[in-house]
Amino acid sequence: MFDTRRPRETPIRGGHDSQDRSVGLRTIVRQLGLTGGTARHFYCASSVDELGAPGAGKPTLLDKAVAHLRSHFNGGCTSAAALYEELQALGYRGSYSFVRDYLRPLRCIGAAPARKQVPKVHRITSWMQRHPNEVTGSDPVGLKQALASCRHLEAAATLCTDVQR
Repeated sequence: MFDTRRPRETPIRGGHDSQDRSVGLRTIVRQLGLTGGTARHFYCASSVDELGAPGAGKPTLLDKAVAHLRSHFNGGCTSAAALYEELQALGYRGSYSFVRDYLRPLRCIGAAPARKQVPKVHRITSWMQRHPNEVTGSDPVGLKQALASCRHLEAAATLCTDVQR
């Protein structure tokens, strides 16, 4: 994935790393066309890890209800208000706007796409680390699907089989 933040990040990080504060924040804002808050965010970050989007990867209240929303949406219930009431009856504590915003892109495509069950990381690594003769049941199919979906996993699996030989 292409990181669009990289070109803007470099000039700001350069001044911060060397502790050369001769270029002020206003100058950086003007030269790079950033807002003050965005420039300050990059300027004050002590590492690249701090530059991630806030809340990215954090679980939300809606995560547990996604399967219910998708199944009912595909069943024909596209009303956000009706689905919100159903979720509240099931114990959902989030707001109506989360449900509405989640359903908005689904209305454009007409149906919620089915989510593929992705095996957990430890399951895939255990499949790759086992000898091919020891992989049993539905494991070979799951491994082949995981490897087909990601070229990096395929490369890692190749290295594992080379080491096993």
